[in-house]
Amino acid sequence: MSIYKDYYKCLSVKENTKKNGENYLYLKLQNKDTIIDGYLWNNVEFYKSRLVDNGIYAVKFELDSYNKLEVLNIKNINLVLNSNYRKYGYRPSMVKMSLSKKNLYYYDQILKFVDYFNDITFDFLKVHITTNKSKYLRSENLEYRLFTLKYLKLIEQNSGIPVNIIYPFVVLLNGMKLDLDKLLLSIKDVNELLYDELCLFIRNNKAFIKKYKFIVHLIKDIQDNYIKFKMESDN
Repeated sequence: MSIYKDYYKCLSVKENTKKNGENYLYLKLQNKDTIIDGYLWNNVEFYKSRLVDNGIYAVKFELDSYNKLEVLNIKNINLVLNSNYRKYGYRPSMVKMSLSKKNLYYYDQILKFVDYFNDITFDFLKVHITTNKSKYLRSENLEYRLFTLKYLKLIEQNSGIPVNIIYPFVVLLNGMKLDLDKLLLSIKDVNELLYDELCLFIRNNKAFIKKYKFIVHLIKDIQDNYIKFKMESDN
């Protein structure tokens, strides 16, 4: 494989353990174009004390894939400090991502998470999201919606209990103020129970709030305490 070089801001770093007991480092990295996962498999003890959240790094890597997503297989990573990499072409603008690009990243990740929930009704939800792409991109809480989906997936993986089918719908439709008639009619033909529950949700019915208080409270709590929930999920 080819070795590439680039500069990234480290949004987060976490030490994990493989099934064989070996440790590795998982990094969430950002540059001006994308946010991407990185994995450091070798020399973990050497690197883990040198990597910090929000640090800027020069990274040598191979492009790899994990869970059908492109990731970085990191071969070497060094801190960019003061002007030590300016002579090699580094500029702070190389790791600053615009808000519009961040929103596009969150939007694309949401679509991939919709694919994770394996049910025909989510095909209709995906069509709804893509049809209303511009409105989703203009919303100010795509990051929270994406994180809530990840949190639900984490709960499912840890408990072994499938996520209630209505939860992702509530996460992605809540507060969007969009015309949902076409989506509801499509769902009614294949899952009338889900249709009935979504109708209650859209009307902000008290019976729905009482029955699904877990997801209603989770959405509000994550929006109010995003950093706290993010730390909990990392743990």
